[in-house]
Amino acid sequence: MTRRRKRSAGPRKDRHPFDWYVEPRWAAELVFRHVAFLGKVGDPCCGLGTIPSAARAYGYDTVAADLHDRGYEHLDAVADFLTDASTFEGIDNLVFNSPYSYRPRIAEAFVRRALELARHKVAALVPIKWLCTQVRFDLFAKFPPKEVLVLSTRPSMPPGNKIAELGDRAFKGGTIDYCWVIWEIGYTGPTDTRWIKREASAGA
Repeated sequence: MTRRRKRSAGPRKDRHPFDWYVEPRWAAELVFRHVAFLGKVGDPCCGLGTIPSAARAYGYDTVAADLHDRGYEHLDAVADFLTDASTFEGIDNLVFNSPYSYRPRIAEAFVRRALELARHKVAALVPIKWLCTQVRFDLFAKFPPKEVLVLSTRPSMPPGNKIAELGDRAFKGGTIDYCWVIWEIGYTGPTDTRWIKREASAGA
């Protein structure tokens, strides 16, 4: 007889309280290598600045904010994106790895807010399973993505507060499949799916 696992009653107790999980640099670089953005790139949950730093390396001007100051040198504002997005009014593109659990459906809320603000494109780094849910059917039906870029390597996303302690070791052993979901404002479908590969020379 197989025992069923009990369903989780909420966020795991060992999660960072504000879902501060840091994407590896190579995962951020992939979206700028495979997608062309027109104008400035904003990140409303920039953390240590991995995504805006990658954008700057690809020649984009950036705007960066977060709920807390995590030490990113080019941080423009400390603000809650869902209640004060004034930093990003008129922004061309929003590219981010959003929080997932410290508020109900917060990742979807970030995407919806970004789609209201961005003039050109929105790109969200999400677990692949985020695409497969009845809860977000209305989101994808109303706003079909232009592209889904499946990462062929699983990225490790350690809690930001562990990186100083562990260094590059913090980015070892990813266990969750991720993809970049790309929306283009005004695009009505269909959605193109591509598999993208981490470069062999890419670091953490």
